Amino acid sequence: MSNNKQQTAVEWFIKELEQKGFPWVDTEGVNRIHFTIDTWDYLDIKKESNKMHKERMIEFALLCMFGTVDVDIDVVKEFVKKYNETYRGGEQC
Repeated sequence: MSNNKQQTAVEWFIKELEQKGFPWVDTEGVNRIHFTIDTWDYLDIKKESNKMHKERMIEFALLCMFGTVDVDIDVVKEFVKKYNETYRGGEQC
């Protein structure tokens, strides 16, 4: 069995945050890390990670149900609709 594990959207988000943000640690026994990041960088990272999550969720569902991601476009549209209803309150993303 091959291991072709993809990076999750959460893993990608954290990596990007760490790369684009500037972490600093409080001293004197306070265990906190703060990130300073440009607002536009943060919004771009957030948007892309949400998009990645949606795509991976739909791909996973298609793989589980049909054994492939290559299925009829109407089936994919139905999965996108169901994802939006379930996770986005019906809004398109």
